[in-house]
Amino acid sequence: MTKATPDQGIPLRSVIAWTLVICVALATAPWLSGGQEPKALLISCGAVLLGSLLAWCQPAVRRLGSGPLVWAYAAFVGWGALSLLWTANRYSTVLWLVLFAIAGLVFRLSYVVAGEAQGRQRLVWAYLASAGLFSLYGLWLYFTSDYDRFTGSFFWANPAAAYLIPAILLSLHGLRVQGRQRWAWCGLGLLFGTSFLLTDSRAATLVLVFVAGLYLLVQKLPKRYWIIFVFTILGAYMLSYGSAQLRHILNPKANITAPGSRFAEAASGESKSASDRLQYLVSAANMWFAHPLGGTGAGTYGDVHPQYQGRVVSASTSAHNMYVQTLAELGIVGADSPELTRLFKQEYQGSRYSFGYPACPRLEDQEKLFALLDPSRIDVSLSEEFQLEPEQSTSAIIVHHRDAKYFSIE
Repeated sequence: MTKATPDQGIPLRSVIAWTLVICVALATAPWLSGGQEPKALLISCGAVLLGSLLAWCQPAVRRLGSGPLVWAYAAFVGWGALSLLWTANRYSTVLWLVLFAIAGLVFRLSYVVAGEAQGRQRLVWAYLASAGLFSLYGLWLYFTSDYDRFTGSFFWANPAAAYLIPAILLSLHGLRVQGRQRWAWCGLGLLFGTSFLLTDSRAATLVLVFVAGLYLLVQKLPKRYWIIFVFTILGAYMLSYGSAQLRHILNPKANITAPGSRFAEAASGESKSASDRLQYLVSAANMWFAHPLGGTGAGTYGDVHPQYQGRVVSASTSAHNMYVQTLAELGIVGADSPELTRLFKQEYQGSRYSFGYPACPRLEDQEKLFALLDPSRIDVSLSEEFQLEPEQSTSAIIVHHRDAKYFSIE
């Protein structure tokens, strides 16, 4: 008996193929995050297990062979499972194993569906539908929340931008068709492009420009395509800029980031993200040299990386985080809302007041703080403009009382 491959075609009934596509879409849709990751993981596990069981019931699927990619994946995950013997955080390693098991099963289901007639098109349309809903929901959050960048349901701009890159590329490819469908693809390009530009993600933008540039170089495209292409790019930028201005009108107190402004910060040297990323790489290299063979356990990068332990964003996922330890000492662990959107409305305990902000508008009061604490002991000084030196030093009054809220002094 010979093994079947998707290139030879996998005969699946239409209802079975669509069910597998829906399972893949549910397992990969970025719709439950920002404090609701356990629900998202439960839905992803349920969808991928249902799809895998349904696929295994198909005789043609059981005849599929296992190539080198499958064996390499099994060895990779197997080594991760073996690291449970020496891991720095067994919970993080188990979570990593679950996520990679889901990723492997999703790839297998997509592999099966892609071998069925019209299967690849169904996967593409399922992703585009997910990306469309993601963009619409993200725009609603952008106009109604106080955060200055498009985040979607990730509640973080960079992964939101990365999720939209394939949708933009598919839209650009769709501009090649004729008739009304071309304008439908143009509309999708405007939606995805506007959402992407509002993320203002520099790394994702560079990736998109590189990949899109390669596509445009290798394809023979007519003059009409280039006209619509330029119209779509300019239209997306104008819509994103107009959205930023409209958001300022709807919510005057919200912070506004104009599309492309973070590139200007990087060019002027104001942004330190490049040096921060380099420092992360250096720390990661030091971690590897300290544990060159076994490592510290699969999925424990954030548990042992020194800079992660000082980041607020990792406080909810790592018990080693200094913020979690401080909250435990104060006896207020669990007082914060589990949903990130509510944290933007200060549904958490405690407040941080810094000089120069609405609650403490007088920068001159830094002198009083210096008189009390004598920061010169740690080589921190105060400039004539009452700014802390060295740059990026921070002073604040931290109040952990449950009634502490932000306020403004006119």
